[in-house]
Amino acid sequence: MPGAAFLTRNMVEGILEVARETIEPPLASDEFDRAEEHRAGVYVVVLGERDYLLGETTFGKLEEGHVKYDGIAHQEAIMSLRERMDTREIVEAAPHRLKDGDVALPGGVYFGSFAVGTSGHFQDVNERISRQIGVRIVFVCRARLEAHQSSVDRVIRKCDGG
Repeated sequence: MPGAAFLTRNMVEGILEVARETIEPPLASDEFDRAEEHRAGVYVVVLGERDYLLGETTFGKLEEGHVKYDGIAHQEAIMSLRERMDTREIVEAAPHRLKDGDVALPGGVYFGSFAVGTSGHFQDVNERISRQIGVRIVFVCRARLEAHQSSVDRVIRKCDGG
């Protein structure tokens, strides 16, 4: 993906797999008051600049039926990237920015150069999962940046004779 030295598809796919351990157990438990069985899972999409797909997965058991949660999650991420804001903000504070075909649901969260969309559960749960995934991605990118800066500093010191 252009301009994303520390944000790669492999990294995001790895983060999604690690996140599975903490996201799936609550979805399967009675922690959430599920009105319907299909609410035991969610579909998550991570998009980078220019709608570049960085990762997507299903957490838990998601029975789509007539609702296409993957399409909703993609649309949430696309909207967040396009408007550079969370879908909750678009719906509540900037509904004039909605376009034909947009989903007017919270669940898409904007993180600067990428967005996460989640669908399949209640809106607040979808949004929390998007934030959790996004924060993990930012954390790993920061760690990669720090490691890169440390290696650059070692090279500079070595070139300076130190």
